[in-house]
Amino acid sequence: MNYVVIKQKLVCAIFIVILLSGCQSANEQQDEIKIGFIGPLTGDSSHLGQNAKAAAEIAEAEINAAGGINGKKLKIIYEDGGCNEKMAVAAANKLFNMDDVPLIIGSICSRETMSFAPMAEQLQKLVVSYCTSAPALRDAGDFIFRTCPNAVFQGRFAANYLVEKGIETVGVIGCNDHWCSGIADAFEEEFPNVVAREDFEPGATDIRTQLLRIREKNPDAIYFVARSKSTIVGMKQIQELGWDIFLFGADTWDDASVRGKHPNAEYVVIQADLPEKFVSDMALKGKDTTVCTPQAYDTVKIVANLLKQTEDPKVMKDLLYKMPAYPGISGEIAFDSKGDITEASYSVVSV
Repeated sequence: MNYVVIKQKLVCAIFIVILLSGCQSANEQQDEIKIGFIGPLTGDSSHLGQNAKAAAEIAEAEINAAGGINGKKLKIIYEDGGCNEKMAVAAANKLFNMDDVPLIIGSICSRETMSFAPMAEQLQKLVVSYCTSAPALRDAGDFIFRTCPNAVFQGRFAANYLVEKGIETVGVIGCNDHWCSGIADAFEEEFPNVVAREDFEPGATDIRTQLLRIREKNPDAIYFVARSKSTIVGMKQIQELGWDIFLFGADTWDDASVRGKHPNAEYVVIQADLPEKFVSDMALKGKDTTVCTPQAYDTVKIVANLLKQTEDPKVMKDLLYKMPAYPGISGEIAFDSKGDITEASYSVVSV
């Protein structure tokens, strides 16, 4: 008899604990606002993704320390897009349909963002990319925005810079995805004398054949549009070929792994005078302020301002189109009718 009583009491106690836990969990969920983040946290561009994630975390912490969103905690759910279409779609599907977030901040690789943009449009949920610069994103839909410049700006800047530098002929080489092709296309339209153009698969480990075809045309310089790992491969193989040529690269070269890998090379970066606090906060996390980090930070801050006004993605979309220029650490951010920022400034750095 005593055993039965004890067993009944134990069952009741367990039930009460579960009930209270469920209530506590529900209350916690009511006291937070969830949004999504997608970036390449693994793979070829993981250094950029991890740095951007750290920047977003800094902004998230600052927002919550200042009272959150109308008293609610901002909770960012971070997912890995792996610079891969299937991974990015799976991540977006989880965030939109399981976590029920109203918006996603992301991503870096154009193939990631382009892959889940149609889903966002269909669901009428917001996407604000902090680093996708492929020109094609401009026409991805009404709910798609970006806080980084369209790649067309970068390609044109590179072309004009090389003209001013006195370069007369250029060979162009780059990966064959949305981002590389978009920048290379803009460069080729602007530069007066592109003598050769070659491409390769993203992540390629041997591009000697393409390099040799460019060398046959004897250009003054190579415009090399690639992510860091392919860039390092190309630089090494150019030196193995005994080819002394000036290289000019894209903003993805802004990575410690690329620095010092070629004796005569420069690259373009988005110009930004970063606050010392942001730089030191990133350093405390063991991360670099590479390309996309200030934009990731700014994007979280912009989204937080939207969420203070509404949690409805349709209304947020309209607010973004009307938003006055936001004074971000990456520069002023305002959107045109296609969700692109309206201006961009670049500077040049030596490898």
